[in-house]
Amino acid sequence: MRGHAAVVDGHLVELAPGPLAVLRELARQPGRVIAGPDLGTARPGGDGHELDSTVSRLRAALGVPLVETVGERGYRLDAR
Repeated sequence: MRGHAAVVDGHLVELAPGPLAVLRELARQPGRVIAGPDLGTARPGGDGHELDSTVSRLRAALGVPLVETVGERGYRLDAR
């Protein structure tokens, strides 16, 4: 990740600050489930609904299914 972008499957993907913060947090522990409240700390003032919207925007920007929802537990970055 560099600045406000990430490289996904060899392509540079521009990301807004919110989705980028969530991606950075998930990328610190790929393959591991991170609870929503812990990801919320990646977004100052973020609440559950805002986090859901941010993750949705992140998924849309990435264009590939890298971010998984794991039941009621949280989110995980596919460690492929």
